[in-house]
Amino acid sequence: MLCFNDFNFPKEWEVVPNSFKYIDIVIKEIIGFGLIKENDQELKMIVNQAISIAAYFWPYANEEQMVMGGSVLCWCVLFDDPLDTNKLDEKKGLEIVSRTEKLLLTRTLPNNPTNLEKYGFTIFEKCLKYCGTNTHMYDMLIKLTVQWIYSIIPFNKLNESPVHPETLKYIRKINIGIEFTQSIFYIINSNNKVDLIVLANPLYQKLVDLSSLNISFVNDAASFCKEIKDGGSDNNLFIILMKRLGGIEFIKEAYKQLTDLSNGYIDEFCYYEKLLLSSLSKQQQNEIQIFIDHLKYLMKGNQIWSTKTIRYATEDHPIIQLRNSTNKLIENNINMDKVSLTNKNYI
Repeated sequence: MLCFNDFNFPKEWEVVPNSFKYIDIVIKEIIGFGLIKENDQELKMIVNQAISIAAYFWPYANEEQMVMGGSVLCWCVLFDDPLDTNKLDEKKGLEIVSRTEKLLLTRTLPNNPTNLEKYGFTIFEKCLKYCGTNTHMYDMLIKLTVQWIYSIIPFNKLNESPVHPETLKYIRKINIGIEFTQSIFYIINSNNKVDLIVLANPLYQKLVDLSSLNISFVNDAASFCKEIKDGGSDNNLFIILMKRLGGIEFIKEAYKQLTDLSNGYIDEFCYYEKLLLSSLSKQQQNEIQIFIDHLKYLMKGNQIWSTKTIRYATEDHPIIQLRNSTNKLIENNINMDKVSLTNKNYI
């Protein structure tokens, strides 16, 4: 039996989640764009579960900001899903990424736009309008969104051969989407005065990288059963560590390696936070502290959300906090006795 609390995020990083009212508004949006049907209760619930994490990411945002952030996350989920699960062939996937990049960079819809492209165009234009004259924050959002969409297909290619943990960690820093998520927070706070030189500081980037890795470690542990069932275990660090140790019988040892790595990065985060703040003026410290705190909310909030959502829940999950026998919507159950992680035949 494994314990999720072995990921030892400081208690003071925990905050009460925001209201979930934005979810119904966002779902009505995507129904209006023809992305899901009004009577498709199952798909509506899946979207609900996916974007509910925004309440943990932005605990102090107002309703307008939550709808804006929730809409961008929803677009992210709808864009990522067919690419992330290899539902499309490579050529079609690359075409979608290229079309989306052009849409974002030129702020122009392509010929014969899809409903998802229309939705993406609309919500990103809302983000730009919200920024007012502080368009530099919008520029950062676009830059990091393009960076993220180009990481999806390479990340999936890790399934094609055994991957070294360091290779996975390098790609995962981008693919996990935390820098992209942080850029949504830049939009939310675009009316606050911020010295962009501070956000360009390499010590701040180090904090973003450490946050990205920590969230990816938590996600890999939480999604263990889901990844085994869906065949995505070749790019899951938790499972890779198990395979390198010799198989499923080494699950406890692999989990300790993963949590030790995470906790070491938490210590590094605290160290580099102090180092960064000590190098700044008092005004710069005040400007950047809100963004550093947000990274903490992302890390701790993601851990808490993982125990609340049915996205990863299953009655036989090896992590006790993620066991849920009432999850009937998303089928993640696997037979642990039939799991083999010594080769490609996982089940």
